[in-house]
Amino acid sequence: MGTIGRSPWQKLDLWARAAAPSLSLLVLVMLGVMPLQLPGYGAVAPLLPLIGVYYWILHRPDLITFPVLFVVGLFQDLLTGGPLGVSGFVFLTIGWLVLSQRRVLAGMPVLVVWSGFAMIAAVAVGLEWLIISGLYGEILPVRPAIYRALVTGAAYPIVAVCLHPVLRTMTPPPPSA
Repeated sequence: MGTIGRSPWQKLDLWARAAAPSLSLLVLVMLGVMPLQLPGYGAVAPLLPLIGVYYWILHRPDLITFPVLFVVGLFQDLLTGGPLGVSGFVFLTIGWLVLSQRRVLAGMPVLVVWSGFAMIAAVAVGLEWLIISGLYGEILPVRPAIYRALVTGAAYPIVAVCLHPVLRTMTPPPPSA
């Protein structure tokens, strides 16, 4: 039926539900860059938006587009002061990778999905480390990247539990998804 014949409030509700995954990625970026008074935290801070990218592409790929992933990555780079475009490229790459493996991961037990994310986190942080090392023309220390991948992987269940209520409020995906 589309949005014809719906009240403005119903249209706003539908728009908000469709925009929730993208907006949650922006919130995760902001939460991820909040300063904590821990020595060396910035180098190993979890890549929270990556969790959102994985979660939403796994559960509702119809609501996350690749341009959104790139813009969220640019927002991440702007807030962290990282090289502009690196996070966007990483999020696009991971988005494509997760989408290609979605049929394998969808419906699997939670531990399998979490293990899949742990591997994705390692790939994403490794790719980020490789690109930034190349841009700086020197090999950056590997240890912070390893810790960042581990912390990001460990953060998955916490973030997924927070995103799940948002997923439950959404209308069912279209039959082709």
